[in-house]
Amino acid sequence: MDTTFAIRGRLAAIRTGWYAGAPAVSPHGRRIYAGGLVQHLTDHHETRPPPPSHEAGQAYLRAQLRDWRTVHASLAEWDAANGGALRRCLVAAGVALRDETDDGRERADFLVRQACLCLSTTTLAKLDAKVEKLARMPVGPWRIGGGLARI
Repeated sequence: MDTTFAIRGRLAAIRTGWYAGAPAVSPHGRRIYAGGLVQHLTDHHETRPPPPSHEAGQAYLRAQLRDWRTVHASLAEWDAANGGALRRCLVAAGVALRDETDDGRERADFLVRQACLCLSTTTLAKLDAKVEKLARMPVGPWRIGGGLARI
């Protein structure tokens, strides 16, 4: 089997499993991380599946990392040969879920989405920088227009 095809298949399976078949819903009111910024979504944005609950997300990531060298063997070998950033990103997503607010769920969702977009060594090489940039961003709550909300 072609390695690229196997990698794409495993990443697609991880993304599908992350959302666990949840239907896409209106994102109105969600605050997501994208493009290095916090974005506030409204009804004018396309529907998207919600990130899993903290418990479900942690259980899913724990299972994926437990099966990393078996079920995801082709992906794990490719990742290890290129520095291991993909696995570190999934671990960081699990750590983000320790924050039991919506911000923790959105951070984890961002990290899983970024991990699942790594289809080349070029994007894989940039993954650690994305994890670090997200870690440097202040934790919400955010107000529309940017910046931290004053509570």
